[in-house]
Amino acid sequence: MTSHSVEHVSTWFDTILRRPVERLEWWHNGVPYAVRYQFPDTCEALCEAYDRGRAPGGPWARLIAKGTPGGTRTGDLGPPDRAVPVRRDGDVVATPPLPPFVWYECPLAVL
Repeated sequence: MTSHSVEHVSTWFDTILRRPVERLEWWHNGVPYAVRYQFPDTCEALCEAYDRGRAPGGPWARLIAKGTPGGTRTGDLGPPDRAVPVRRDGDVVATPPLPPFVWYECPLAVL
């Protein structure tokens, strides 16, 4: 690897690590049932989680039924109930803890 390549990669990592990150949360009965981490400037998802046991019934039951093998996509849930900043200007922001979730990646093709 040339010094130019190393510098280019270093700059790229620095840029990624300074991008803001937010956690979107969907709540029911006082606890989050779905969560998504994303870059707020592009809405590019990083990972997400969905807990069927904590999710509301009714219209959400249709989403559960058509969930993909990796889990229900949070993009199908409508607007989140809360957006929590996780990283701003490269600095980590203290965030409230979450209940346990099983996390899954967000494949680019689904976003």
